[in-house]
Amino acid sequence: MNNSGPPMFQHPIMAAGIKLLEGTGMRQFQLRYSDDEQPVVWMAVAKWSLGGAGVPVAKGGKPAFDTASALDPVSAVLRLCDQMLNGGYCLHCERPSGVTLRWDAAMPLADMICWYVYDPELQTFRRSCEND
Repeated sequence: MNNSGPPMFQHPIMAAGIKLLEGTGMRQFQLRYSDDEQPVVWMAVAKWSLGGAGVPVAKGGKPAFDTASALDPVSAVLRLCDQMLNGGYCLHCERPSGVTLRWDAAMPLADMICWYVYDPELQTFRRSCEND
């Protein structure tokens, strides 16, 4: 990762990614690393509480975990976002969902997929269906 930007733990894309995961019902988040061997590997670990239908619930439920790893913490968080949202469904427009940092490009199948696009001005991910 390039050292010219903000420190990685204060990186706005990482914060936005964690907030996006919270929107899926994530209850806990951990960032871990392994430096036993080179290269150092970063892991994003998240926990959800799932109800009987496999849907996140506010209280109770069965614990469910998922992880993603990368060579830097920001990429690990973004990979976890990809895993959890790509191929899912937007609760607002009911279209399949996808995640991208490409705020400056037209996304493929934009009329069929609800893209969660990183907005660098607001430093958050926004749904493409927000303006529908």
